[in-house]
Amino acid sequence: MKNHALALSISDAGWRLFLQQLQTKAELYGKTFMAVDPRNTTQTCSTCGYLLTGDNKLTLRDRSWQCPQCQTKHQRDLNAAKNILAKGIDQLA
Repeated sequence: MKNHALALSISDAGWRLFLQQLQTKAELYGKTFMAVDPRNTTQTCSTCGYLLTGDNKLTLRDRSWQCPQCQTKHQRDLNAAKNILAKGIDQLA
């Protein structure tokens, strides 16, 4: 990964292999594996769907936040997990 010219290709290949292994394990145990786009999952309120934009956007330092629309308090990673699960369920429907 130190070679900047190849870093993206190496990273992509590694990620693709990881996803293939997850797919194989899911099939082995009779589970459903689905990749979803994680874009904005930390910035979207899992309760009301409000999307943080502009000056309100979270930085990597922000670990928790409160939705300005519904006032729900979120822990960043748990909120993202809920949004990713919802996206996966929507894809199945």
